[in-house]
Amino acid sequence: MWVETNKLPDLAGCVCTALLCQQFWYRGELSADANVVFLETDGQQWHRFSIDAGEVFWRLVASPDLIETSSEDEFHYPHVEIGEGLNLIGKRITGISLVREERKTSLVLAFSDNSQLCLHNEQDISRLEFNQT
Repeated sequence: MWVETNKLPDLAGCVCTALLCQQFWYRGELSADANVVFLETDGQQWHRFSIDAGEVFWRLVASPDLIETSSEDEFHYPHVEIGEGLNLIGKRITGISLVREERKTSLVLAFSDNSQLCLHNEQDISRLEFNQT
């Protein structure tokens, strides 16, 4: 079941145990570096986040769903591990929030080391931003 983000999951206190993004490639060019974000918390639950037309969608999944494509397809949706590279594995999540601007919607995950992972969507293109203070 999809849940629109008038209610985001309460992730405060959970530990990030895996973090993946699903990229979107078209004709060999990266169109969106984070079409979907998959977050595993406490080694138990996978959360799937995406933004479409300014609305954030969330649901629990058994595991990150992979979109099958062939080498002949123009579209590809690879999963990329980002948690270890950003040093977020094992970090406690301190909050999750939604920021809406006129033409941009952002989902913000805050971590115990004061870093933030932001999924931005503007003009129907999603991208990730990592901020560490």
